Amino acid sequence: MPSSAASVPESARVTPVRGSYDIIVAGGGPAGYAAALGAARAGAAVLVLEQAACLGGIWTAGLLPWIIDQHTRGGIMGELRDYILNQAGGTLVGTTLGVDPERLKLRLETDLVEAGVRLRYNTMLTAAHKSPDGRTVTHAITESKAGREAWQARLFIDCSGDGDLAARAGCGFDYGNEQGLAQPTSIGVIVTGIDPDRLEAELPRPVRKVKLCDMLRAGGLEPSYALPGLGYLGHGLFFYGGTHQYNRRFDDPDALTAALIDARAEVHRHIEVLRRRGGLWADLRLLGTASALGIREARRIHGRATVTVDDIVEGRSTPRSVCRSHFGLDVHAPDPERCRGIDKPLELRPRPYGIPWEALVARDCDNLLMAGRCISGDFLAHSSYRVTGTAVALGEGAGRGAALALQRGIQPAELTDEDLATFTADLADR
Repeated sequence: MPSSAASVPESARVTPVRGSYDIIVAGGGPAGYAAALGAARAGAAVLVLEQAACLGGIWTAGLLPWIIDQHTRGGIMGELRDYILNQAGGTLVGTTLGVDPERLKLRLETDLVEAGVRLRYNTMLTAAHKSPDGRTVTHAITESKAGREAWQARLFIDCSGDGDLAARAGCGFDYGNEQGLAQPTSIGVIVTGIDPDRLEAELPRPVRKVKLCDMLRAGGLEPSYALPGLGYLGHGLFFYGGTHQYNRRFDDPDALTAALIDARAEVHRHIEVLRRRGGLWADLRLLGTASALGIREARRIHGRATVTVDDIVEGRSTPRSVCRSHFGLDVHAPDPERCRGIDKPLELRPRPYGIPWEALVARDCDNLLMAGRCISGDFLAHSSYRVTGTAVALGEGAGRGAALALQRGIQPAELTDEDLATFTADLADR
């Protein structure tokens, strides 16, 4: 007979340490890939712990290989841009790169393997072990088919997007807006069967989102997102972003499961409505929906500095900026009763701004860095720096800065302006 107990006791156990590294990167998405590559090229022994079966995160498992705010980037992002445009048959749409996600998977993996990075896929981070004083992370604890394992490192970089490692290590964080609401999730979709030239002629980019929404409504469907996007990736492939799932917390697996079920069902309805129109859409085919839900917003880990909306409006930048962001505020409205598109509650005029090194350095642990969307920032600022072109630059900066701190025998927070300049120059605007 099933037990009605509210909990199940587990006996204490000893967790084996499977390896020791200079740097462990939690998450192999855009930021984690660049952090690992930057650190390995600087001579560090690096392990990447990734819960999916590939690198690339939202680009690959999330089927959104649409790289925003990349056009000014040098360094690793510049290398990727050259590969996408000159070898992978990708596209440059305005200032945004599109690419076949399968080609990107192989490129990212090849880069890290050739640099000597150890990859561990299908491995979920479950805990962090710290020193007695609570200031130093000593081990990342994971679960996989191999069971529970521990991984030791001198420095850690949280590139999980959701700030999982930092949270497991007890770091403080913020979530959502003043009402505690975060931006909605979306599911990534790849479609084919559209002539890209005809699409641009009949549905040019400046009006495409609004016209797509009108078409769906004309077909009897009220989309959950009022500004569906369709972008060309090359090789006859398009990404389609047409859904929102509201008030689904990143740390609630039941809510995320429901969101995935709802999103996939809605996407199929979108495709059927468009296909019934004939003409441009007659051969439209859904090739795949993502295996991982697109999470726009989760934890914003407390750092030694915080990126604010005032920094963006005033265009602040200092010698301690890791990189500059050129992307504006992009708040997908958290409240569907208010708006099902982009929420612009304030008349703000963003300007290019610098992201300070201290926003990547955890406030509550001395040997922990963050890169990507889980860095330290406020709600509105996060809506700008969360895009993946910026994530790559932040990841490379975190990786190279971590390796330099190890070489110098200091903590990341102690890097001087001169230290930072040795790698931020490569990430400066081109």
